[in-house]
Amino acid sequence: MTWRHFTWVLTQPIEPAGAKHIATLLAWRATDGDNHSFPTQERLAKESGQGLRTVRRHLGMLERDGWISRTRRRAKDGRYVVDGYLLNVDDNDIEAAVAAVKRKPPANLAGGPAANMAGGPAAKNGQASGQIGRASGQIGQHIEMKNTLRNNTMNLEPGTVERWQEACDAFRHRYGAATYASWVKPLALHASNALRITLSAPSTFIRDYCRQHYEPFLRERLGVTIEWIVVRPAAN
Repeated sequence: MTWRHFTWVLTQPIEPAGAKHIATLLAWRATDGDNHSFPTQERLAKESGQGLRTVRRHLGMLERDGWISRTRRRAKDGRYVVDGYLLNVDDNDIEAAVAAVKRKPPANLAGGPAANMAGGPAAKNGQASGQIGRASGQIGQHIEMKNTLRNNTMNLEPGTVERWQEACDAFRHRYGAATYASWVKPLALHASNALRITLSAPSTFIRDYCRQHYEPFLRERLGVTIEWIVVRPAAN
């Protein structure tokens, strides 16, 4: 088992929560190098606290949305044995997820044991510092979002945002909210002109999957060709 696969799954927009729980259990058993795991469905049910039918439904969702691939295995006498599950992720995306998590500062840095004494001045100061820090972070994220939107808009043809929103709405109606949240919602408008729209994806996995499975639909809705790039999210 490897915590690297586990970390990658935790950072992905997998929905619903029950399916993500199953994905974390598969990731926990994945082997380095080939990303395979071989738990029985009964074990997944026991460890997740889900019924067997629910586990099978969530496995089907993960396979349908492209997060995993399933292989049926046979013994030498022809009997079916435990299915194999492959996490559809490359090493670059795993390393990027691990690096992003490592760069995040640990929680509750301020204060030692005295800061945890209920009612003490250190505890109150620590709480105040935490509230100020969270507020500052929210303000910073808000400013960064506004700057990003302004910078991106400078590279877009008039009407591109509206056309993209219409394409997203049509995609959600066609493929469902869960598929939209997993694949199209993470995409962002990067640039456009009269003939082409450039979409950025947060990982090569999402870029390649969308390009292979959903580009024809998006291209038809947008009315122009699509260029794909990868822009990995900056670590906080």
